[in-house]
Amino acid sequence: MFGLFKKKSSQDRYLDDVAEILHKTLAPILPRQNAVNLAAECFSDLQQQIAHGMFRQGPNPREVLMAYYCLCNMVRESGSGGDKLMVLRISTMAQVLANKFNEQHELTALEKGIFLYGKETLKEYLPNQSKSDLEDLKRKASNIVFEFASANGASLSSDQAATLINNVCANISETDICRGGEKILAISALTSMTAYSIDQGDIDEANTYFASVNAALKNYRGEQEKSFNDYQSNALRTIILEYGSVVQELKDANNRAAEH
Repeated sequence: MFGLFKKKSSQDRYLDDVAEILHKTLAPILPRQNAVNLAAECFSDLQQQIAHGMFRQGPNPREVLMAYYCLCNMVRESGSGGDKLMVLRISTMAQVLANKFNEQHELTALEKGIFLYGKETLKEYLPNQSKSDLEDLKRKASNIVFEFASANGASLSSDQAATLINNVCANISETDICRGGEKILAISALTSMTAYSIDQGDIDEANTYFASVNAALKNYRGEQEKSFNDYQSNALRTIILEYGSVVQELKDANNRAAEH
């Protein structure tokens, strides 16, 4: 009989406190029981991420940071589902919680990881970069293009690299440019230039860009599991698939040139 009144464990009380923060932060769109379930699910997810090495082990993060982690997971889920209004609402409240723990606070290694994860998540699903930030991103991308192209013998000036990046950006929304970042943008531009050179019949130039793309992929592909976010990883996979068809076109072109 007395088992019916079992005392809550410290872990249960911890998750109750996290749920209470979530409920107060997102009321009325997050009922109390839903907040309890969310806290438990995200805490379990956090433990799995720790086990996989994404976060450092440590004591339970303070309740407000655990609630922040939960909101960022909600942002990720809503963003993947295309619910822009929900992303905006939750992101705003997540930032309110983040402001309670700015970088001046004494954070554990685990809490620092959560804080960084949250910042990257909000940046990914709710980019808010100024025009100057966007131009800086393009400038970094054009520098990457110029660096790899020059190293592999392509006749491309820094101004031409900047023009190439601007041409690629003309077909991409500013949001996707920001979400992709300069490395993805540069690899996409080098791949496009390889295909363009093949179409123009300049096989020697195509080969230099082919080598440039190879070098860039070798340099950045290993980062996919380490530092790229979900959007960037998916974008890189798409580029690699497109790159496969470009490789075949270049092989065919080189074979035809050899025959003559």
